[in-house]
Amino acid sequence: MDPNPHPNPPLHPNPNRSESIHAFNQRVELVKPFLSSHFVDVARALSSTGSLTFSSPASNGPDSQVTSLKEVHQHTITGVITQLEAEDPRKAAYVRSGMTQPGDPWTLSGKWLTWHGGSDRRLHMRDDTFSTALRFRLALWDHNSDLTCPNGAFHEDSVVNLRWSFMHLVRCHPNRFGVMIKRHDRIKHLLFALLKDTLVANARIQPTANSALEKVVQEGTNNTQEIRADIVVYTDPAGPNQARYIFDVAIVEPTNQHGRSSDSGRIRERGAAAAHKEREKFETYRPVARADDSATIVPFVLESNGFVGTEASRFLTSLVDNGNSGTKKRIQSFLADVSYGLAKDTAWAATRARQDAVDHSLAPPPAE
Repeated sequence: MDPNPHPNPPLHPNPNRSESIHAFNQRVELVKPFLSSHFVDVARALSSTGSLTFSSPASNGPDSQVTSLKEVHQHTITGVITQLEAEDPRKAAYVRSGMTQPGDPWTLSGKWLTWHGGSDRRLHMRDDTFSTALRFRLALWDHNSDLTCPNGAFHEDSVVNLRWSFMHLVRCHPNRFGVMIKRHDRIKHLLFALLKDTLVANARIQPTANSALEKVVQEGTNNTQEIRADIVVYTDPAGPNQARYIFDVAIVEPTNQHGRSSDSGRIRERGAAAAHKEREKFETYRPVARADDSATIVPFVLESNGFVGTEASRFLTSLVDNGNSGTKKRIQSFLADVSYGLAKDTAWAATRARQDAVDHSLAPPPAE
């Protein structure tokens, strides 16, 4: 048992396994500049390893080298996903979620890689948090040695080895430290600031954070249920064209049961986890939409690896269509901040959960 809860990334994994492709090709050029001033040995190893190749039926030449998921041909991406799917459908779901496609209107940036904090240190991450975020980005396990998840009572299989369970810590860890709530609230506050700068920028009365959070009442046939919306803002308040926008922010892991492959072996579409959560949100707010024609329900769902849900993407596009020349740039700034928040808080949740698992493994057995 390795008592170290914050292992360093393995430098020389088996080159025949697909995580080698992602670890040493997909992000190597992005990561080296940041590692060079903080993890010199890792940077040196990355520099000396060179490019690995991925053979595909369509290409055996230079195009088969995977340098970035944004730059390779579609057949190579498909080959990588297929190979990952055979090894671990959770990893495939995670990579599928975060990769970009030509038709994507909005994507999350790599701002989180400025983890050293910049000149004012606002973007600082602890080393162990950044290490975990980097492991997730490269689809690597977040622990090097055998370590049992301490929440076995909640599992169908009571023993889960974290060494072979990709991102299990994030999905399983109870919200003991409020980390997942913090992740949600960070995105909610960023979205509210964006709405003030765009959707209601010309409103006579600017909403405040407190007044924007209100209870939304569902009018049911047999009972009335109150739900707490994350953000509620009005356009043209008290005017003839008043409209109400109701936002429900949700962040899901692409590796959950709705995002990874189905039991039948069919690979689910990218963004499947977000799409499932959107359907849930629409169902929750259905009575509200029926009772108020002026209400627009926006399930603002993101996947933790960077996929912007369909409804969130549609809303952001509508802001550009109805905004001024600076709206698109403001949205891109918002998504860069969201990228950083998701990477940091998701990795921090896993780091705290891993420490719990280590502490649990080292704890003496209960007295008889």
